Amino acid sequence: MYGFIAYVAVATLIIQGSEGCENMSDDLSIRVRNELYRKKMKHGELAELLGISGPYLSDILNGRRTGPKAQEHIKHICTILNIRGD
Repeated sequence: MYGFIAYVAVATLIIQGSEGCENMSDDLSIRVRNELYRKKMKHGELAELLGISGPYLSDILNGRRTGPKAQEHIKHICTILNIRGD
């Protein structure tokens, strides 16, 4: 049941969108990691919410994945963690 509720919450947030989160700059990566820590959320939990693997999420956060799909995931990360990509 938790998985379904989380999925609905994430889907709702994704529909609302997230402005300014087009790429994973070093500053944005640090803010993502800080927000994960603040929310007591594990890296793997975020990956699960996104529907991607932990290693792929790590590649995105470290700037090793920068394609269109990675950019889409970055927007979803910002939305899930309620951070801006300024």
